[in-house]
Amino acid sequence: MIFSKWIAVAIFASTLAAPATAATVSAVRGEIVPPPVSVENGYVYNWRVQAFDEAQDVKLTSDIGVNGGRKIAAGTKVDSHMIFLNVKNGVSQRHYGLTGSLYNDPGPVSFTFDGTILGVMADLNGLREAASNSQLASSSTLYPGSFEARGMEENDWRNKNNDWFTYSGNTIWLGMNVSQPGDWIRVVTAAPSPVPVPAAGLLLPIGFGALGLMRRRKKAAQAKA
Repeated sequence: MIFSKWIAVAIFASTLAAPATAATVSAVRGEIVPPPVSVENGYVYNWRVQAFDEAQDVKLTSDIGVNGGRKIAAGTKVDSHMIFLNVKNGVSQRHYGLTGSLYNDPGPVSFTFDGTILGVMADLNGLREAASNSQLASSSTLYPGSFEARGMEENDWRNKNNDWFTYSGNTIWLGMNVSQPGDWIRVVTAAPSPVPVPAAGLLLPIGFGALGLMRRRKKAAQAKA
């Protein structure tokens, strides 16, 4: 009877779902990094385009605006990611050439996520980023709000002569040409669906526990005999 109850509990538990792990999963010519302490313009610098994961599995409490005049509706479950290239005063860096041959330009960068891209915030002064920080910012990172040239100065993806991006599915391709201040953009993706916990993984420890209980009861019965 006890063993059958353990099995019933195990079967019920096996139907539960575990949260999916959301992340930036791969980069080409870019780098995935942990969330920095601050993304203020004078705090963090890099020589290659970097990305980090911000708030994950967020159910939006209000609409958020993205490039193209579109909005992602309240109630949507999303993940947020930031991509940036920021250099010190008096220095310039570029990652935008189609071939990587111009001015030692390493070429365009791409990042792939584990959810479909819903929209990008890359407006010139970072107004959309600042407006969505209360919902999408990393809890361990300090943000500056909007300021002049926080985002991309241009977004002519057809020319690819300066700042640009384009995306399809769960991959974004982009180029950045920066001096000071750098470029900071936010990518919003659909939060992955919860992943069912494998039944075998739950049944194994429960099964061992039930077998141990049966063994102890058998020994106790033998001792009384």
